[in-house]
Amino acid sequence: MKKPMKNRKKRISYIRKPIPKQSFFCLGFAAIGLFCFCFSLGRSIGNQGSGGPDVAAWALTSLLFSVESVICGVKTLKMKEINDILARIGTIAGGILLFCWLGMLVIGIVTIL
Repeated sequence: MKKPMKNRKKRISYIRKPIPKQSFFCLGFAAIGLFCFCFSLGRSIGNQGSGGPDVAAWALTSLLFSVESVICGVKTLKMKEINDILARIGTIAGGILLFCWLGMLVIGIVTIL
């Protein structure tokens, strides 16, 4: 008679899981979004809060790259049997940037009213 294996869930797999190409895109989009965010924020502070159309363009670009980073990261995280550390980092960074932009949007609308 065989004994039941109680420690079956604790086994470690040493097979190297591949890193999908989408996770590199996710991390890249998050990095570009962060760069555009910092650039637009710096230009706006340098102009004492009265940024022109170029600052708005950089801000919109940052927002779009952040959205794409989150979308690409969620698609990558749904895959099975992959190494998803880069996708997690990119998705978290893109999500934080989205919350920052949402906060700035709310602050801007409240100060106008």
